[in-house]
Amino acid sequence: MPSHSTPVCNHCNRARRPAVSANLVDLLIRAARCRLVVLPTDRTPVAEHADAIAEFLGHHDENRAFRQVIQLADDLAHEHGAEGVALAVAPPPPTRDVRFDALIEGVTEFRLREEKLPLPRWLKGATTKLADTWFVDHYTIGDHNVIAATPEPFLRRNVVLDQSELRSV
Repeated sequence: MPSHSTPVCNHCNRARRPAVSANLVDLLIRAARCRLVVLPTDRTPVAEHADAIAEFLGHHDENRAFRQVIQLADDLAHEHGAEGVALAVAPPPPTRDVRFDALIEGVTEFRLREEKLPLPRWLKGATTKLADTWFVDHYTIGDHNVIAATPEPFLRRNVVLDQSELRSV
């Protein structure tokens, strides 16, 4: 994006109309081959959850990042039909931690398949598979009962997480 000189920025700040118009926003979104839509839900989309998870991880707070994953699971479980798919349609940005990227993919696929909903394009092509198995709860490392209770979308990504962990309290 081109940089603007101080006089141009000052002019925008003094202008009686906003520096960024709805038309400009629409133009930029269309240039990215996207559309801006309003969803009939108060639940948070997968991509926004991924942003929050990345921020927590950036502050070295894996506990809050995991709680955000649980909220993601709750949000997807709460919506049914097209609204559930709509929450997942935009691809999540990378969290900069491949474990959490795989976890987000696993949660999203698990919840959509639970409802027998179609998977968005980004998830159909998702290939995140951890090199080493990650037991999300380190107290369960090697626990065969937990492995048996882990849904397939997680196991395929080498993520081990008892399905019961996806329920909020």
